[in-house]
Amino acid sequence: MSNLVCDICGGKLKVVNGKFAICESCGMEHGIERLQEKYRDAQKVVHADSAHLLANYFSMAQDLYDAGNKKEAENYCNKILEISPTHTDALILKGKAVGWQSSIDNFRFQEVAICFANAVNSALPETRKKDIHTNIEEEFKGLATAIISARCLRFAKYPDNEEANTFSNDLDEISEAINKYVSTTSFHINKNKVFGNIASTVKLCISTLASTILLNYQTDRSRYAYLDYASKIDNYIEILEKTADLCSDDNDSDLEIYEQIITMCNNVLNNNSLDAIENRWGAYIKTPRLSMEEEENKKKKISEMEEKIKKIKNFKK
Repeated sequence: MSNLVCDICGGKLKVVNGKFAICESCGMEHGIERLQEKYRDAQKVVHADSAHLLANYFSMAQDLYDAGNKKEAENYCNKILEISPTHTDALILKGKAVGWQSSIDNFRFQEVAICFANAVNSALPETRKKDIHTNIEEEFKGLATAIISARCLRFAKYPDNEEANTFSNDLDEISEAINKYVSTTSFHINKNKVFGNIASTVKLCISTLASTILLNYQTDRSRYAYLDYASKIDNYIEILEKTADLCSDDNDSDLEIYEQIITMCNNVLNNNSLDAIENRWGAYIKTPRLSMEEEENKKKKISEMEEKIKKIKNFKK
């Protein structure tokens, strides 16, 4: 350390038995109290240097973020956090940088939630935590809306089972990330405020797709077309239910989703028909396109949704 030099000539000090130090140049002895004072002064210099370095790093990270270079902004935030792991502003900026680098092929919502939770927990004074949380809610809203809007566009183009599963997984990850943030910080997330846009986007996407595949089936009317239609409706129902769970604070949105699910189930049931299927003995047997179990599941789903609608309406009275 630069301060551990001789008071007389500036030469290097050599500590002897931890009790005193001798200058290697002029031989001047320095007592233990003077040595301890020099150590304290050196630590102050190091701290001042670190604070200056952190300020420079953060300024560069913010400039890069504002310029749209989210990756480099994240890198500079990481440099800050290596030196100061509880640097609140760096944690917030890293969360934002990570979030806006996310895509439907590289979903990083869990990382975002961890950064934001650590930012809230590290914030001082305590009164600052609430303001940070309010801003974080807005970030969650923007990020979730952007990624699910992109997912809806992709799903509208490729509405197959694989894309449906990925869509469902994205909703799961958002839900898990929000729950982790809430459990870590003890701050409540207003799901109606944060995820209201998601619900509207998903409902419109699924409604359009459901209408399209119904028209496609009614044009074809083959057994294969019906079974494909019914299978896709199952995927849509799963996505809608997870969306309702994510937006559980919004009763009006939930009502619309539950009614949408009932309509889709009824359309599947109403379009079920019999096909003459040849058995192994050469006889033709009239066979429903939807199995008894699948038909019963659709009816149970309708009853389940009707019960949820009833509870919401009773709650609103």
